[in-house]
Amino acid sequence: SDDFFHNIVLILDINGLRIEKVVLWGCDLQVMFVIAGEGHGKLGRSLAKELGAEVCGVINRRFADGERYVRLLEDVRGSRVIVVQNTFPDDNVVEMLLLLDAAREAGAKEIRAESSTKRPAKST
Repeated sequence: SDDFFHNIVLILDINGLRIEKVVLWGCDLQVMFVIAGEGHGKLGRSLAKELGAEVCGVINRRFADGERYVRLLEDVRGSRVIVVQNTFPDDNVVEMLLLLDAAREAGAKEIRAESSTKRPAKST
């Protein structure tokens, strides 16, 4: 139930990316992993440090034909996990979906996704 959750508000500024509010799990958490996509490795490590969580290692391969392969290197079965990934460019959305699916397949108890949509400024 939501009684076991509370908000943790973090302000993180990593290479100009500012995340002002991240809603996460509360103190009832015993084990938690942060899974960071290629677009947010530094943010994922900072978030894990702030939460006292572990960073889940990831194997992420792109094949010549465009196919992608993602595998988690930690046992996340029964754990609560957060997947952190930028959603720009579009390939990052695909990577986020693959990471979410990998966490589900690995038996994670709860999975949340946090993303940013930082896009480069357009020149006119």
